[in-house]
Amino acid sequence: MGYQPGKGLGKNLQGISAPVEAAVRKGRGAIGAYGPEVGQRVAGQKREEKLDLDEEEAKEFKDKLSQWRKGDSSIKKKASKVKYVYKTADQVIEEGKGKIGPSIKDYSNLSKVKVIDMTGPEQRVLSGYHAIAGQRKPIENEGIKEELVHFDLPELMHNLDLIVTMCEQDILDKDRQVRSSKDRQIVMEQEVEKLGNVIDSQGKQIESTDAVLQLMEQLCEKPLSLDKAANCIKELKEKHNSDYEIYEMGTMASNLVSPILREKLKLWKPLENPSFMMPEFRRWQRVLENEKSHTLSSAAAKDPFHTLVWGSWTPSIRTAACEWNCRQSGSMIAVLETWRGVVPGWIMNSVVDNLVMPRLEQEVENWNPLTDVVPVHQWLHPWIPFAEKRLIDNVYPVIRRKLSSALTAWHPSDKSALLMLRPWKKVFPQGDMDAFLVTNILPKLQKAMQELVINPHHQQLDQWNWVIEWNELMPLYAMTTLLEKFFFPQWLHVLTMWLSHSPNFDEIKNWYLGWKNLIPTLIKNQPVVKGKLTEALQLMNRAADAVSRNQSLAFLTAPPPPPPPTQREAQELMAEAVRTAGQIPHGFRELLQKKCEERGILFMPIPNRYHEAKQVYRCGKIQVYLDRSVLFICKSNANIWVPSDLQSALDAAM
Repeated sequence: MGYQPGKGLGKNLQGISAPVEAAVRKGRGAIGAYGPEVGQRVAGQKREEKLDLDEEEAKEFKDKLSQWRKGDSSIKKKASKVKYVYKTADQVIEEGKGKIGPSIKDYSNLSKVKVIDMTGPEQRVLSGYHAIAGQRKPIENEGIKEELVHFDLPELMHNLDLIVTMCEQDILDKDRQVRSSKDRQIVMEQEVEKLGNVIDSQGKQIESTDAVLQLMEQLCEKPLSLDKAANCIKELKEKHNSDYEIYEMGTMASNLVSPILREKLKLWKPLENPSFMMPEFRRWQRVLENEKSHTLSSAAAKDPFHTLVWGSWTPSIRTAACEWNCRQSGSMIAVLETWRGVVPGWIMNSVVDNLVMPRLEQEVENWNPLTDVVPVHQWLHPWIPFAEKRLIDNVYPVIRRKLSSALTAWHPSDKSALLMLRPWKKVFPQGDMDAFLVTNILPKLQKAMQELVINPHHQQLDQWNWVIEWNELMPLYAMTTLLEKFFFPQWLHVLTMWLSHSPNFDEIKNWYLGWKNLIPTLIKNQPVVKGKLTEALQLMNRAADAVSRNQSLAFLTAPPPPPPPTQREAQELMAEAVRTAGQIPHGFRELLQKKCEERGILFMPIPNRYHEAKQVYRCGKIQVYLDRSVLFICKSNANIWVPSDLQSALDAAM
């Protein structure tokens, strides 16, 4: 099997080469008591080598066994290998800055906390944080591992490490205490500085308060003059403004000065001497009034100067308003205009609303337009800049009502109505003015136009002039409708009759141009009026063509020509024909207008109001429009137009 003497068995000679030999022990001691057991030996090995080996092993074992008795020499040899590391307090503090965890003092409280240490190659479960502190850290840059020796006393080493750690912790605690003390010192220094500033401020406040008390004592002295009071208040406001604002000394000043000013204003007659005591009020305005502007009376009433004016100036104005004659508006307006820059706006408005306007409203109620000689606009219009809105709301409706009653028996030949209404053209709101004229003036102008007799041979223009004079006040659409309904039908009828009786075209031309020049330019440019004038020209052209062709002019008039009457009879017949023609409706719109006039219903076109390109009319309470002789009415509260018969529309308009 390849066996060679003196060598082991196997392919690589790794087996034993000798059988197991028994070793005889000297005594009955335990294994190792008499030295190491002799292992197997290769057969044929020299006996001397075996004996030397046994002696060395026995000696080494005896050295280890007696180490606990005579270990001084070995300890000294081992101590020479220990490397000591020294740390300064600064190094300990620097290393302790990043440490987060309990201190040594807290180990007793955390002794039962389970700690898992995963800093090593294997996970370890420790009984508490103190176990971490008891571990020995490896020495840096130490390549030789320290071998554990029997009897190294690990408990003693743990206690020493714990003492070192506690010393480091004490150093860290002392450092924290020092830093905390420094921070507290800084805070206390800042607090001392702050309290010093407070003491200085309080000292200055005490000095300011003493000065304020001295000035207050001067204000409380009797008698108190206005000059002395003004100087004291001015000094308080300029030098002690904070105390002035905090203690509201302006209000106190107004309460002190108001009785003095009120006593001086007792004998003042504002209507006779409007500017009395104004310089004194201007001085107090500079002293007391705040720089902020006030828009609401509730906020403005807190201003000392406003309180002063309200308590001293207003009573004198109230007394003067009770004695004032409303029809002599100049005196009261002079007072208000004089004091406009001094008296606050809300006080001025209060005087107008509570003292002036009630008197004016009562005077307007007592005004009679038929008997009073002084026109109302002379003493009422000057108040428009002061109370325009209240005049529109409360006074103007009363004036229109009284004028409407006065115009009941008025005739267009009386020019007093035009003179009375002309000043109100730009004063009344445009809608109110137009409605008033259409309701009270237009029906009478229509009646005057119906009474106009168009006689080419002897024309009287009185009625025409009465109507045209109202062109400056009357709405344009109303005047246009007036001529369309009450003038042009008669005019065209007379022209037709004239053309049918061998006319002189030169006279007709002059007659046509004369009437055209009488119509105002603004009305003449209206499409309806242009259409009527064009219609007249067409009649004249047709008549001229017929005469040039020697044709009969019978087509111009329906009835045959009457026998030639006398001049007087011709004039009467012509006037009667014109009057009759003016009373006959020429279409459905004229019929509707005539029915509305009979029932007293207002019928007029609404300016700039159209529906489907058809003019919309105001018919009493409803709105209507005409389309091919069909009447459409607008339902209330909805822009829905529905056809209706004439009777139903008239009933709805009432």
